[in-house]
Amino acid sequence: MKTRLITSIFLALLYVGLIVPAIAVDAVFYDVLVLIFMFTASYEMMRVIEGKFAPPIKVCVYIQVVLGYVAFRVANWAGHGNWGISASFGTLIIMIVISFIITMFYKKYTMSNILSTIFILIYPLGLLSYLLAVNYVGEAYREAGILFVFGATSLVDSMALFIGSAFKGKKLAPQISPNKTISGAIGGLIGGVLSGIIIYLLMDAGFLGMQPIMATTWQNLLLYSAIGLGVSVACQSGDLIASYIKRYCAVKDYSNFLPGHGGFMDRIDGVLVAGIFVFGFFAIFKLF
Repeated sequence: MKTRLITSIFLALLYVGLIVPAIAVDAVFYDVLVLIFMFTASYEMMRVIEGKFAPPIKVCVYIQVVLGYVAFRVANWAGHGNWGISASFGTLIIMIVISFIITMFYKKYTMSNILSTIFILIYPLGLLSYLLAVNYVGEAYREAGILFVFGATSLVDSMALFIGSAFKGKKLAPQISPNKTISGAIGGLIGGVLSGIIIYLLMDAGFLGMQPIMATTWQNLLLYSAIGLGVSVACQSGDLIASYIKRYCAVKDYSNFLPGHGGFMDRIDGVLVAGIFVFGFFAIFKLF
């Protein structure tokens, strides 16, 4: 318990120490946090995958982390805040082509290595590109987006654990994650709605300079509650996906980077999918 608490404090300091300066000083601090996720999560996922399947071509994965980020920033700069995601996935396709070329000239690699590499390039790296994109979704939505990605998912997890432990009941997906219950999943949905209401109240108080998105109080409250609910569904789905991969590969944790918690993938599994939802929601919403 003491080890888990110390690790939790470390994670909180890491998140706050990079997210607060990102909002108050420069967006690059948030980028550093996502790059940490990219390197650690890809390493952890490769470690798990190669225990069950052919090892990925690691050099392609690590090059994509750097090349994908550079392409994202350049495209965002040239496109005035647009095209970052497209550029990142463009370099991802290039790395897939390169993995084929490497395999053709080095007999130590086969098609199985390519398939493992493609999987890692998409999950987690492709998903983390959307988490990065939240930082550039637009001045009117950026701060709220970051709060939803990190604040809402934390409340979803906490409410799911609290209500699930209190009410227990029927298991949600016992073959994937034996500890998750239907009551916990409902608690997570409640946590998502609550997070939306809290973020709305922070916006209404002028926190971080956030501005209303809709015209009236009730419209904003309903919108933020709906976003929180969507984040909850995405977060819990991401958690189940990561648990399924661990179960299939017969491992308990993705790594031991974070004593008492496992690895970074064990902590950001829900954030991965929530980032896609948050970016997608605001990117589509600002078009109207």
